[in-house]
Amino acid sequence: LSNDAPSPCLAENWTHSPDGLQWTFTLRKGAKWQGGGHRNLQAKDVLFTLDELKKLGSASPYSFVLDWVDSWQEGSGGTVALKLKKPFYGALHALTFPILPYDGGYENGATPQIPVGTGPYFVASFLPGRSIKLKANPDWWMKLPYITSIEALPFSDNATAIKSLVLRQMDAVQTNNLTVSQYRESGDANIYEYPTHYFEYLALNHSSPDLTEKRMRQAIAFAIDRREIVAWAYFNHAIVVDTPVPPDSWLYDGKVLRYNKDLNQARKLISQCGWKDTDNDGYWDLSPEGTSRRLHFTLLTNRDENDTLRHDAAKLIADQLDKAGIEVEVQTLPWADYLTKAKEKHFDLAVCGCYLSPVPDYSFLLRSDGPLNYGGWGNDNMDKLLDDVVKSYDSKMLELQMASLHAAIIDELPIISLYFRTHSLLTAPKIFGVSGAREESAFAKINEWFIAQ
Repeated sequence: LSNDAPSPCLAENWTHSPDGLQWTFTLRKGAKWQGGGHRNLQAKDVLFTLDELKKLGSASPYSFVLDWVDSWQEGSGGTVALKLKKPFYGALHALTFPILPYDGGYENGATPQIPVGTGPYFVASFLPGRSIKLKANPDWWMKLPYITSIEALPFSDNATAIKSLVLRQMDAVQTNNLTVSQYRESGDANIYEYPTHYFEYLALNHSSPDLTEKRMRQAIAFAIDRREIVAWAYFNHAIVVDTPVPPDSWLYDGKVLRYNKDLNQARKLISQCGWKDTDNDGYWDLSPEGTSRRLHFTLLTNRDENDTLRHDAAKLIADQLDKAGIEVEVQTLPWADYLTKAKEKHFDLAVCGCYLSPVPDYSFLLRSDGPLNYGGWGNDNMDKLLDDVVKSYDSKMLELQMASLHAAIIDELPIISLYFRTHSLLTAPKIFGVSGAREESAFAKINEWFIAQ
């Protein structure tokens, strides 16, 4: 992937049938396996890898590939022919899995002592649990790396790894630590922050009578100050968004946020829903039906001793909604109890989060029958938009369909998007040329790094 958009790598190019289901990939000429005679990459390697993924099933971190790929075979001229389950251009995001050589010692679940690849480095030595030493691969099909040798070392926790970097025992560390900014300020490290696929949002129970009105959902969105939450709870290690599309995605269309904090607009929308503040104490106390009661919501969240971020965010959200005249009761539960209440819809609002697949399909969260649709959102128009997205078999069509979905999410607010968490890549001050750090591939462009003399 380049800037999260599908781009050629071991597949030089690809074509698809008019119905968008049959895809043919031409493999890169000159891509050679390290060791074993340095033979060229073959279609047989790709087919073998897909066969192994099918055998592993959910035990593989790349199991989502099989959600989109139905079958595979060798095509003419050594190409790879795939049949997709849906005519979806976005399925290319699932085809970034690493390829294994069919004759590399992986047969029947075995693992070779020294793994081989086709990339800029080869494994010179591998001591499980102790170290991996890499050397620049002279047979790589691109420009040779500036840094010719790398040693990867395991650490039991982030704090120990960062301390080793500060002591100059390490040159690079990937971390989710929220206090890393101090190392930039002290000059101990360069810091490169990047979005992850950890998406946080506010679920809305659409069976709660006071949340069925779209203007009420919009009022809540305007009352929440997401930037304050990011600053205080996450130490600015999150990026505010209006939809579940990652902010570094080529499909992201959120350069201007619609729901910036605006208490006046929030109160105006609540008033338009028919609520009144009869005693002018700042709280809405007369319902649209004429019932004397306060506008009140239960906000569900979870916490444990190792992670209080959602609990902290929920407390801030409650305080912010209070300023808009909405009374909020925060219910903080252990994870198992929280999940049970969420699934049974025993809440009005819930601070939720999920780790998104790299494939840009949000049906699981927003479709009427989506497994993570905890709020019970149901909307025929949005179901159709979600279906149209996964029928988009070229990039332009997908961009257009995603833009329509993006607009519908912002307008209807089936959920209130909060932010994507960020992680950091720390390097020693002598390291330069760092770019393109991304989720699960912070070191993908390490071949472009160099050390200042």
